[in-house]
Amino acid sequence: MISTKDAIMVVIAWPDLMVAPELVEWKSEIGIPRKNVCYMRKHSFNISETFNTAIKLALQMCKGKYDRWIMFAEKDIRPNPKMMIPWLESDGDIVCAKYKTETGENAWKGETPFHTGLWRIKADTLRKIGLPAFMPVFSPDGTTSIGCQCSFFAEKAKAMGMSIVVAGEAVHTPKIKDGLQDVFICGGEEKRLA
Repeated sequence: MISTKDAIMVVIAWPDLMVAPELVEWKSEIGIPRKNVCYMRKHSFNISETFNTAIKLALQMCKGKYDRWIMFAEKDIRPNPKMMIPWLESDGDIVCAKYKTETGENAWKGETPFHTGLWRIKADTLRKIGLPAFMPVFSPDGTTSIGCQCSFFAEKAKAMGMSIVVAGEAVHTPKIKDGLQDVFICGGEEKRLA
């Protein structure tokens, strides 16, 4: 079991600073000191920008003590304490909990599955990865997002020889797609974008 007595938790609470009560209860149950829990609201829905900022601020909070754990959680993650024991007990440089995403089960397939809903990392490991830790991934012509912004972080960590472990499960209700199609309208003609 990891030590949480000097762990730092950063909760990404955009845009309204509202946080799932289960997340608030769980961080107390696992013993993270209240003074080490931070809530971050950034007026940007850009995952890369937001997590890079959160990482920078969390590392500043370490004040030279880089042997401690830093935990990141998105505001709507609801840890089930019984399902999270493996997350607390697993070895790995980076440990993330599995949860439902907008892309379904495919999100957790592949060589380096990693998503930002709930994850932990040693501060020293995070320092080695450095900033930017998150970046959008685009098609070669830059017109289409071809991967989750989490994949840049995962690939960077993997290239540095770091292990990523998926352990434990949390509850998450994926955002409902609005059903609107991406379109380009010009001169009265509409072109649907892939």
